[in-house]
Amino acid sequence: MGTGTGGAYYDQATDSWKQSYGITQNPNPDLKWESTTQTNIGLDFTIAQRLNVTLDGYIKKTSDLLYLYDVPQPPYLYDKMMANVGDLTNKGIEVTLGSYIIRNNDFTWNANLTLAHNSQKVDKLSNDIYQTDAVSTGSLHGLTGMSGIYTQTLREGYAVGSFWGPKCLGIDEEGKFILEKDAEGNVINQYLGNAQPKLTLGLAMDFTYRDFDLNFAFNGMFGQKILNAQAMNISYPGRLPAYNVLDSWIGTNITEGPVFSDYWIEKGDFLRLQNITLGYTLPIKNDWFSRIRLYATGENLFVITGYKGIDPEVNISGLLSPGIDKSIGDSQIADNYYYPRARTFLFGINLSF
Repeated sequence: MGTGTGGAYYDQATDSWKQSYGITQNPNPDLKWESTTQTNIGLDFTIAQRLNVTLDGYIKKTSDLLYLYDVPQPPYLYDKMMANVGDLTNKGIEVTLGSYIIRNNDFTWNANLTLAHNSQKVDKLSNDIYQTDAVSTGSLHGLTGMSGIYTQTLREGYAVGSFWGPKCLGIDEEGKFILEKDAEGNVINQYLGNAQPKLTLGLAMDFTYRDFDLNFAFNGMFGQKILNAQAMNISYPGRLPAYNVLDSWIGTNITEGPVFSDYWIEKGDFLRLQNITLGYTLPIKNDWFSRIRLYATGENLFVITGYKGIDPEVNISGLLSPGIDKSIGDSQIADNYYYPRARTFLFGINLSF
């Protein structure tokens, strides 16, 4: 049984009105934990004693997902009930290739590449007792003019993080968004892409040449969409002159405030140099040290992407708002408060006694 804000009541002890708490949903004695089952099949083999290959396929099913459903009054006392109904399936494959490309006395080169593909689908949201066609998610509450606006929908047959809304056909002469409409003049709400990547990548390489060593690592995601909600917020014409707006917006003729559409949905593909380290081992051996190594490390040195926001590596986990780049939010998307990743440089020395 859930509780929430109820009505006000008069407290005689303090001679004042106070806010009360009341029941907001019916108790459900059948509630239970969500459950997950996973089946994996893997294969490991080596080619020519130089290339190591790992293949891993999986099917992961999450059942009894919790959701707050509408129920009729009567027979229920309240109009909401928490129930375990939904099912979600992830299917995917991961391939890892590792190789000693070159190995001799003076020079070595090792490489490791991981590629992963995941397909996700909501299998079920309803049963004979609890019914819903879709669940609205991706709230933009907190952005100017966006209260009550939802950008994503949990829908059977689609992945979590699916964007639904109107398509923008352009900007009219008055600087307003032209949204696609049906024959009756109603704005069409349609599928606009998904926040889940089709491919994730990790690449690491290690080199040594005599007393020098070099290693670096890349990571990337491809095929996902990002809603640049922050751009929606700071491109609002009413912000001027008191607040900043994007330079890219000033070059347009847009005069209208934020309107959600695919105009703000961008490709989220990126490849990031996660870190790189260059080291040098001094050819010194004495009674005090067996090894002295100097090194320099750089982290997050660059990102190759077409995304126009601060960083394309936004949160894609959870059910409520994956793939939304929004640094102003409420409790529904608190995990999307975003601070840019720092670019760091480290210099150090390793001493082995």
